[in-house]
Amino acid sequence: MINIAVKWLPDETFYSLCCRQHAYLANVDFSATTSWLFGVRKNYSHDFPYNLGALNTLMIETWGTPVTIVSEHTIVPFFLAFQSEHNVLATYEALSGPRLGSLKYRLGLLTGRFGAEHPLKACPSCMANDRLLFGVAYWHLSHQYPGVILCPVHGQYLRESTVNRQWSGWFEWSLPAEERLLPPLPSPTSTVDQIILKKIAGAIIDLAAFGTRGVFSPDAVRGVYRATLLAYGGLDAAACSLLAYTTRLRAYPPFGCLPSHSKGAAAFLSALIRNRETRCHPLKHLTLIAWLFDSLQQFTYLHDQLIVQGLQTGENLYDIPLENICTNKTSTPRDDGVKGPRRPKTIKPTIRTEILLRLSNGACKRSVCADFNITISTVNKLLRSEPLVNKAWKLCASSHEKFKRRLLWEKSVRCHSQESAKQIRHRISAIYAWLYRNDRQWLTDKLLELPTGRIGNHSSVDWECRDLNLMAELDAAARLLSINYESPLTRQLIFSTLPKLATALENRQAFRRTRALLRDLTSTGPEGAMQSAGPRAKAPK
Repeated sequence: MINIAVKWLPDETFYSLCCRQHAYLANVDFSATTSWLFGVRKNYSHDFPYNLGALNTLMIETWGTPVTIVSEHTIVPFFLAFQSEHNVLATYEALSGPRLGSLKYRLGLLTGRFGAEHPLKACPSCMANDRLLFGVAYWHLSHQYPGVILCPVHGQYLRESTVNRQWSGWFEWSLPAEERLLPPLPSPTSTVDQIILKKIAGAIIDLAAFGTRGVFSPDAVRGVYRATLLAYGGLDAAACSLLAYTTRLRAYPPFGCLPSHSKGAAAFLSALIRNRETRCHPLKHLTLIAWLFDSLQQFTYLHDQLIVQGLQTGENLYDIPLENICTNKTSTPRDDGVKGPRRPKTIKPTIRTEILLRLSNGACKRSVCADFNITISTVNKLLRSEPLVNKAWKLCASSHEKFKRRLLWEKSVRCHSQESAKQIRHRISAIYAWLYRNDRQWLTDKLLELPTGRIGNHSSVDWECRDLNLMAELDAAARLLSINYESPLTRQLIFSTLPKLATALENRQAFRRTRALLRDLTSTGPEGAMQSAGPRAKAPK
């Protein structure tokens, strides 16, 4: 057996390196290379390479440790920047282990609506340059990130590969070749669209680089969003502007799931501002960041400044105004010749006593600041110096918040008395979440008084209607493709244009009309990789 490992090329993915090793070994069977690399003969994942801990000693000595491979030669760091530190460690452990498990779900890929499949992509100009410089075309890491549509170097449309797709059947160790790439859809692109796509591609690559160094604080991220949108003019005004931005992006996959109307844009913003859940696809955050800021570096700067400001003042990161984030708080020399920073004013005992009395009665911090011309930092210091007053203020504030939110819940129930608990919860999700965390027993008792909303377990799926709808979508896609392409239609081209078709046809008992139309459309063209529409083929063990 040959015991020589190929070397890394610039901006190369781990999957591409394994493909070149497979070509060097001259193995006919794809699983033979997998067995040589990892000691097992089974399918693999080109986007989330796992079982890295089982790499043979020669590969580890030449290619690096599993951690360096994941962080420098895979798209995984792109998904880690908005995760918790616990999820980051669990991700590296899963990729070193023999199974991926539920990793894609934990990272938000399965529920993020941007898709969990990441097709291989290549730039024809990069392929030509690679052959001239290195003698072989290979997969570039900067091309593989989801959301990168234009080549960062040449500005050309990236072309998707037909290998290792959900509908292509076998897993292959395959290097890029023109005959195995889908033609780019000939959609006209304006200069504005090109600028937007290049800006997002740059932010995606920067986010992947940040994901190798650390993670963002969820509270700081929400705080930056909220402060920026307040300075922008509020949620409604921002939603209209965001809609114009997402309308341009929706023409390019995988951004087709972005909001298409103003109500959806407002919900999109509201979810990112209020939701602290880290199981969120990073393209959601990047869409908002690319729209609000000039670059990811500007967002990162505001994020770091917000954390520093919160540590200095003890304020909630979600409540710090934008002007406090952007202002440099360091002292500067005075013009009157006095050296050193100015000393803070001393609060008189009588005023201090009045402030503590107001706080012990549950007064709002901001109202106290406005009435006595002091800062939030001073109020927090007073509360820390007086534990009893601090405890009384927390009890009063909690009681006031409970009373206010109970009233809002009961008002919503009165206005929608026929709706179930689930429907009420969706109407006022923020109120429900607060009561669930802070007043659960009261909320549980109130939920028992509402209708259950159950309609029985005898509802059936209208497969006939689904078949007709899917057939109409297939017919529309075929008409569009026939206008743009002169060559006969192939299954690969149809499945790449309508991704949900392959998944739907895995159900062999349904979609009779759609199958017949697919056979008619592809009967005159060359045979695709799938000879029959149905479940994906399994690789031989």
